[in-house]
Amino acid sequence: VMILFFQPSVFRCILLRWVRLLGFSVMYGTVILKLYRVLKVFLSRTAQRTPYMTSWRVLRLLIVILLVVLWFLVAWTSAVCQNPELSPALITAGLTPEGLQFSMCLLDRWDYMMAV
Repeated sequence: VMILFFQPSVFRCILLRWVRLLGFSVMYGTVILKLYRVLKVFLSRTAQRTPYMTSWRVLRLLIVILLVVLWFLVAWTSAVCQNPELSPALITAGLTPEGLQFSMCLLDRWDYMMAV
């Protein structure tokens, strides 16, 4: 949210996507992996031996998730930075109902892919 406070620039629009996607991956990846660990305990067929996942194994799985997201972000950033026509297209001008103009980061097809 603090990134949106400042005047949009190409760097800030790129940084906004990095922070948003990495934050989403860390938060929801942690929740999903912890639920998976609890699910493995409750789905065990024997009461004597429960297949407990250690915290290190959960952390390793989270690192795998973050590496996939990081790979996607590097691919997106390199695509934006290598094509000079796309860099200024990250920022667009919007209009309020009163006719005032403001700058904002534009959403493109990569943002929809990030959401998926």
